[in-house]
Amino acid sequence: MQTWLVVGALVQSLLIVTLGRIAFLPPVIYALVRTADVYAMKTGLKANVYKQGVIEQKFSAQFPDAKGDYGNKPARDEVCVLLIGAKSNS
Repeated sequence: MQTWLVVGALVQSLLIVTLGRIAFLPPVIYALVRTADVYAMKTGLKANVYKQGVIEQKFSAQFPDAKGDYGNKPARDEVCVLLIGAKSNS
């Protein structure tokens, strides 16, 4: 990552030396496009690609009884559950 940042900084520096102020246009346009993309996802104008497959509901863990059935009350036995959400690309 650091190597790409250094290469990008060098390329940008060369563009500024050769082209002058116009060299600032590509990063400014890129930042505006990314900002518009995030705004569209935040406001619902575009599907949020980072939240695909995420379940946004409340639920509770239950242990089955001796027969393997679950009761009608959430967590009828004392249970401590730590839910960690993660998204995997695999």
